[in-house]
Amino acid sequence: MRSAKWYVIALGLLLAACSGEIEERARESSVSLAPPSPSSAAGAAGGGRVVAGAGATGGGKAGAADAIAAAGKAGATAAVSGGTTQQTGACTAVETRCGGSCVSLASDAANCGGCGKACAAGLSCHEGLCRCAAGFDMCEGSCVELSKDPKNCGECGASCRADEQCIAGACDCAVGQLVCDGTCRDLQSDRSNCGACGMSCEASDKCERGECTLDCGELTNCSETCVDTATDLANCGECGNACAEGQRCQRGRCRGTPTAAAGSPAAGSGGRNAGAAGRAGSASSAGGGD
Repeated sequence: MRSAKWYVIALGLLLAACSGEIEERARESSVSLAPPSPSSAAGAAGGGRVVAGAGATGGGKAGAADAIAAAGKAGATAAVSGGTTQQTGACTAVETRCGGSCVSLASDAANCGGCGKACAAGLSCHEGLCRCAAGFDMCEGSCVELSKDPKNCGECGASCRADEQCIAGACDCAVGQLVCDGTCRDLQSDRSNCGACGMSCEASDKCERGECTLDCGELTNCSETCVDTATDLANCGECGNACAEGQRCQRGRCRGTPTAAAGSPAAGSGGRNAGAAGRAGSASSAGGGD
């Protein structure tokens, strides 16, 4: 009895298993035999690109719009670098864009070595560095000409004496001067070194053109005598110009009629004037005899 019971149970389990397998195969068979839907066919033709229902149409457009907007934002972000919007147009290989313009960082004084690095006044840009112009050198922050600057003569800090000049980068006396006892002297006018170092003039003399002469002040030296050429009869207007007898020297000119010497015709008379004067003299003599 017990064995029969176990047989019945085993048979029921076997039938249940077979029934489930038959149903599963039936479902598989119905799926394979059913005609393919448009959506599944499109998915197969698309190489695995599955788009469900209306999402395949409306969702695709929306996705494309979102992709375009995102790309625009990304491009705008890439175009802005360091807070400066990049301008269109390419610079040459030796130029850099600074403030919307193509410049040479090696020579542009407003952008020397980098954008916005301006050189100070008086400096120019050479090879990306702010330097003085040709012929000038930097001394204590200023551009100086070492060949002429008396405070930086030949090199920075080399000062000339107060009586010296910087000539060709060396401290020397001015043209026409010589060093006498360590000081530059003008031998043409220096009373202590007149014509030569150590040649002194007298107290009443002055050095003129390298020679000691009488110092007449506002008067004129005529043969070592001080005269006023504006009134001096022997030196009227200039040394050696003497006025005639009877004339006067006024403002440097001889003025008035000269006085005639006894028995001589008056100055300026001659020719017919001289004959008339002779006849007048004879008549005067005859009248005196009466």
